Amino acid sequence: MLATALLGTGCAGVIPLPVSATKVQTGHRLKPAQVAFIQPGQTSRAEVISHLGTNYLALPRERAIAYSWEMKGGGGVWWWWVVGYGSAAGDAGTWTSGWRAFFVAFDEQGFVTTAAFKSPSTRLSLHEHMYEWVSRLPTATELSASQ
Repeated sequence: MLATALLGTGCAGVIPLPVSATKVQTGHRLKPAQVAFIQPGQTSRAEVISHLGTNYLALPRERAIAYSWEMKGGGGVWWWWVVGYGSAAGDAGTWTSGWRAFFVAFDEQGFVTTAAFKSPSTRLSLHEHMYEWVSRLPTATELSASQ
């Protein structure tokens, strides 16, 4: 083991980069104060769209919409390398994750059931994130049974 340790060495690292709180690259940033009017069971889909605009992604079958935007910056730089007797390997790269979203779900009558701010990963599309989010919400039957 000592010989292996002496013959091979390596390093790995990550440097996070902050997300800019003010610079939006794409979309329109929503803030909590802008969505404070939303009240589950009282606010309609039409009211949400009237206040927040028509630049949203919809899941008609799931009765949900999402507004998304990307902030400048965020993410980080990563690297790793290993040096062994007679060989070496390594890699480096960057990632960005200044992507943000606001999801809203509606009941059969078109009233808000829930809403949430999210920081989606870049592994999935916005559609996939919405389907995942909606699949975790209680159904109308579950809600009525709990009341």
